[in-house]
Amino acid sequence: MVPVRGLSRWLYGVVVSSRWPRRRRRMNGAPIFCFHNVVADEYAGRVGDGALHMGVSAFEEHLTWIARTYSVIALAELVERLRAGRSVRGVAALTLDDAYQGALTYGLPVLRALQLPATLFVVAASADSSGFFWWDRLGGGGSSGERRRYLEDFRGDARLILGEVEERSGGGLPDICRPAGWAPLRDAARDGLFAMAAHGVSHRHLQALSFDELRFELEAGRAAIGEHVGVAPTLFAYPYGLADDRAVRAVAAAGYNGAVTLARAVARPGQHPLALPRINVPAGIAPEALESWAAEIWLRPPPIRMPGDGSAGAVASPVNGRPVVGRPRRGREGTLGA
Repeated sequence: MVPVRGLSRWLYGVVVSSRWPRRRRRMNGAPIFCFHNVVADEYAGRVGDGALHMGVSAFEEHLTWIARTYSVIALAELVERLRAGRSVRGVAALTLDDAYQGALTYGLPVLRALQLPATLFVVAASADSSGFFWWDRLGGGGSSGERRRYLEDFRGDARLILGEVEERSGGGLPDICRPAGWAPLRDAARDGLFAMAAHGVSHRHLQALSFDELRFELEAGRAAIGEHVGVAPTLFAYPYGLADDRAVRAVAAAGYNGAVTLARAVARPGQHPLALPRINVPAGIAPEALESWAAEIWLRPPPIRMPGDGSAGAVASPVNGRPVVGRPRRGREGTLGA
């Protein structure tokens, strides 16, 4: 009998053996992969919000498969191809959210060895701080009800959440789980493989903010990266993967050329360039599952929709009426720390 924990991997293995994912990859769509932190294998999935902290061995294994399967291009180039309506068949892009120290210490050498470009989304205020992200200090996003409260009542704001919720990490988080500071981010930008992009000032839930607060998150975050790194970013990642009509319009007004959510799909010509989907890659994902997800094959249905926790919120795009949505999830299919 297949163990319960291994059943999903076994089923995805059957899917991969059927060559179904390979056939689907021939369609005109490009996966944008979303990773977070990369850590020493001893910490993989065991610290903070475990789904965010991938061991370096697993990261190398996944990127080796991606490099062998796709032509990996910079996200900025992919956005331009999509804007021009050009084919993106056979290409993919890599992103890492939240600009963790581990992404530079462990992730960048893997990217360098494979010569793969990636986009690093920086939370501007966190680069000025030595503190850990709130979801790591709480050891994850909690139950569905807690996640809804964190996003709706507390607006995804670390100061509000940590002022009301007892910290659960016990102070045992390693430094590799801290956000990187400006100096190492500048060094990484000079390397040429990491393109720096914006993830807001403080990673607050944009849909819960006033107009002035929303504008501040978009404009001040971009300005801070430009000041400290030397290049004002043209790409944006919605905190928690959530985008609605107002946020998309604000991102456009702030001058960004492309923006990404966590909607579970591949990017295709005709999609709104300021609401592109990404495939969130949790730390413990099996290679067979990643290959299936990259071909838009999921064996589990989406989570129960709940307003405010990222599983609901599709709205009409201001351009073509297509859904604009991000879906932060926990566990094997995603996390709140996107």
